Amino acid sequence: MILYDKIIIPTMTYPRGENSNLASEFIRGLWQEKSEEERGFDMYWESQEKSAENLAIDIYLEMEEAVSKHEELLPYLDDLKISILRYNRTIIELSVAQSNQKNKDTKEAADRARRNAHNALMANLSYLSRAYVKKVKGPNHWRLRIDEGRGNRDRIKDWACGCANFIAKQEVYNEKKTTKKGGRKK
Repeated sequence: MILYDKIIIPTMTYPRGENSNLASEFIRGLWQEKSEEERGFDMYWESQEKSAENLAIDIYLEMEEAVSKHEELLPYLDDLKISILRYNRTIIELSVAQSNQKNKDTKEAADRARRNAHNALMANLSYLSRAYVKKVKGPNHWRLRIDEGRGNRDRIKDWACGCANFIAKQEVYNEKKTTKKGGRKK
C-alpha cells in the first residue's frame, strides 16, 4: 500500500504464469465498467437534450393554442414561424461556413445574417406577445416560459432551435394535407 496525502491506495502485483488470466480478466472488467459508465453519461446528456427540445415544443404548442383562438393574431404567429425557420437556417449556414474553412468575409456575412435573423425573431416574438396581452387583457404564460420575460437572447435561441424542426414538419404536413384536398397549393 502507498500513502498519498492521507489517501491509502492499494498496490497490486500481477500474477505471472497460470494465474495471469485472473489479472487480465480483472483489468478487462474495470475497462468494461468504465465503458458502461461513459455510455450511461452519454445517454443522460442525450435525454437532457431531448427533454429540452420537448419543452420548447410544449411551449410552442401552448402558444399556438392560445393565439389560434384569436383570428387577428394569426398573422403575428405566421411571422414568428417564418422568423424561427429563417433563424434556424442561418445558424446552419454559419456552422457550414465555419467548418468549411471559408474565407473570413464569408464567415462574417453568415454571422451577420444570423444576428439579423435573431433580431427579427426577437422582434416578432415581442410583437406577438404584446398583441396577445392587449387582446386578452391578461398575462401570457407561454412568453414567461420561454425566457422568463427578460429578453434573454440565449434562452430565446434555445427555444427557437428546439421548435424549428417541429414547425418545419408541421408546415410540410399541412402542405400535404392541402394538396390532397384541393389539388396544388397556390
